[in-house]
Amino acid sequence: MCTDRAQDLVSFADAERLVQEFKQLLARHGIVIRDDSELGIACSSMTSILLRHWDPTLRDLKADIRQEFRDALALHAFLHNTLDARTRPDFGQLLEHIKELAKGGVRQNQWTNVLDQLAPKLFELLIALAALRIGSDVQLDHPTKSSKGKNPDVLVTIDGARWGIACKMLNSYDKGCPAKPSAYFTNIEDGVRQINNATLDHGLVIISRKNVIDHDRAWPLLNPEEFKYGADPEYDVFRTAEEVTDQLAAEARALHQAMFDEKGEANVLELFKNSKARPVSLQHLHTVAAVTCCEKTMATPLQFLFAKTDDIGRPVAELLNRALQHRQ
Repeated sequence: MCTDRAQDLVSFADAERLVQEFKQLLARHGIVIRDDSELGIACSSMTSILLRHWDPTLRDLKADIRQEFRDALALHAFLHNTLDARTRPDFGQLLEHIKELAKGGVRQNQWTNVLDQLAPKLFELLIALAALRIGSDVQLDHPTKSSKGKNPDVLVTIDGARWGIACKMLNSYDKGCPAKPSAYFTNIEDGVRQINNATLDHGLVIISRKNVIDHDRAWPLLNPEEFKYGADPEYDVFRTAEEVTDQLAAEARALHQAMFDEKGEANVLELFKNSKARPVSLQHLHTVAAVTCCEKTMATPLQFLFAKTDDIGRPVAELLNRALQHRQ
């Protein structure tokens, strides 16, 4: 294979098997997936993609396939970590969030409306699932009876130290709108406050950028106007996944620098003075791109944490990053 990212490839046959195991797991806990929920739609997407792979006559060459693949790959990220966590002692801590997942909010790799109240809760679940892979005694704030922002969303013990993780989400009212440095600063400020309110040793603030990433740029439609009037869709592709991840990381660095320019670096660092929160900028970047490899084009899920720090929080950030990518 001409890529060293073979472990990142998703077999939709295996993914369909995971869907069935996931449904069985939820059923054992009395959780039912509604067919019209985002989760139900994503499960159907997985099945639909698999059927069309087996039978080319089922393919609609005039359909924009991006949404279906995004749904399926967003679901896969949850399936993999949830099923891995099911035998762990702290799994019960996640059940209330998983109940919310059954209602919707699975789309962590694409824009959703700013009024979507479930998406932030499912982001907390995604981080808690990663925390389960790297630590112990995981606690997750209740999704509907929460501490209302007074404490970090996720607590986990790593190498004997108690860590708190404040999960935040940047929002925009329109798809593809860039993040505002002031909003980025406010989210960090609020996360630091939550961490300082809690009984713990250290804390990290993790900010999801799913609503301020231009996901269509990661998987561009080359002929939007022609497609609108009935033409077959034509997509642009990348030669490597790194082309996209480098672009996302550059945008993350630019946002961080823009915050320094607007607020003043000293004022930003002042937030962490005498604080339990580590001076770490963690941005969660998750999208789907089309990558050509071995003369085949594949829909490639991209998910990673961009850490802007040399602090002691960086090793924990790297562990979380590897766990999110199923490498831990």
